[in-house]
Amino acid sequence: MVISHHPTIFKPLQTLTDRNASQYIIIQAVKHNIPLFTAHTNLDQAPEGVSASLAYTLGLHSVSFLETTSGAVKFVTFVPPDHTDKVREAAGAAGGGIIGEYSFCSYTVQGTGTYMPSKKADPYEGSRISFHNAVRIA
Repeated sequence: MVISHHPTIFKPLQTLTDRNASQYIIIQAVKHNIPLFTAHTNLDQAPEGVSASLAYTLGLHSVSFLETTSGAVKFVTFVPPDHTDKVREAAGAAGGGIIGEYSFCSYTVQGTGTYMPSKKADPYEGSRISFHNAVRIA
């Protein structure tokens, strides 16, 4: 496992090729079954994290964070349309989707997903496609 502070990916990827360093790192990690874990902003807000260490090194005193975090977490998942209500209900029943005085809050967007299944895959729906230089996860 590779644990890093700065993420390999800063913007959403549209494709995965070996044409730049970030994507090449991801391809190599997948090929060699190496998990990548990035602990970035959580260290910025930690009381003894990166920001506090830098402030201490610079000799700063009476340091505080500009804004506090609410502890809220954004949960994103992709499911077939006919399973949306089941997932929404399960997430709400588990305590997700609470915003102020409201519960079971959610937002639904429909889209088209793509994938490259392995030979052993049994896709739920859709058709097989291929990408030039794409990574096949077997």
